[in-house]
Amino acid sequence: MSRNNVVSTGGAWLTDTGSLPSRAVADLYVTPRSAVDVAYEFLKEQAPEFVCKDVLENRGSRNWHLLDLGAGPGVWGEAARARWPSAFIHGVELRSVSANPAYNEWSTMDMQEWQAYYADARIRPFDLVVGNPPYSLDEEAVRIGLERLRDGGWALFLLPITFLTSQSRRDGLFKEYPLYAYAQYSQRISWTDNGKTPPRDHGLYLFRRGWSGSWTGHFLPNTTNRASRFDETRAAPINCERDTLNIL
Repeated sequence: MSRNNVVSTGGAWLTDTGSLPSRAVADLYVTPRSAVDVAYEFLKEQAPEFVCKDVLENRGSRNWHLLDLGAGPGVWGEAARARWPSAFIHGVELRSVSANPAYNEWSTMDMQEWQAYYADARIRPFDLVVGNPPYSLDEEAVRIGLERLRDGGWALFLLPITFLTSQSRRDGLFKEYPLYAYAQYSQRISWTDNGKTPPRDHGLYLFRRGWSGSWTGHFLPNTTNRASRFDETRAAPINCERDTLNIL
């Protein structure tokens, strides 16, 4: 695994004092694996190409690239590695945490600094960007992720439902980058081991680079009963040889 370390001098996740907010240091909320599993199943339902990635890899196709913004301890990367063993996974996290072995590359730096560091056109664009970024800077994270996608690439973010209802985003972000699909979790997510949930609901925001159509809305199953919904409602089986010829 390669690892990049940059001293943060003030950026997306830093306060005006140049230090991390106390919540970021002492009160880190990790995305539950069950919520991430539901997110990836929803992605595969909406973007059939991700059902066929292993087939494409077995045919000798290039490895595809995944970016995890605000990777934390690496829950998104671990779940992705379990589904797509040959993917190249890059994690970006400001805190000095141990790099998760599920990642091929790990950058300990601020999102803005990472964006500038990887602005070189020679860096391969990503096929998929995922994450549950800091909510105070959620739009900035979404924009950075979308800018690093290849044409036709996908971005999937777990964010509060209030991200969807902002008038400024309706007239700004969602016009620049139309939403492909939105899915609301049917139960509030517990971010702590004690099972308590915050007084807000969350959803998945799915974007596709170059998409210009209308978005669709969905309700997700309970994280403890996710398999039945996806198994029963998925569309006709995908022919990977036929349906993924023009994906990559």
